[in-house]
Amino acid sequence: MYTDPEVAVVGHSETEAREAYDDVLVGRVPMSSSGRALSANKPAGYVKVVAAADAVGESIHSH
Repeated sequence: MYTDPEVAVVGHSETEAREAYDDVLVGRVPMSSSGRALSANKPAGYVKVVAAADAVGESIHSH
């Protein structure tokens, strides 16, 4: 499914993750690095991923 603007949130918020896990990693990637966003002339915003540092390969939040 595609929406415009695209909207999705899955899992714990960053605050909830920090309360539930000892060590949390947070990554943000600007939409300006997405070819799709650039071709649609919508480079604003970012993708954020939150993961427990000891849960290799497991994301606990995406937004």
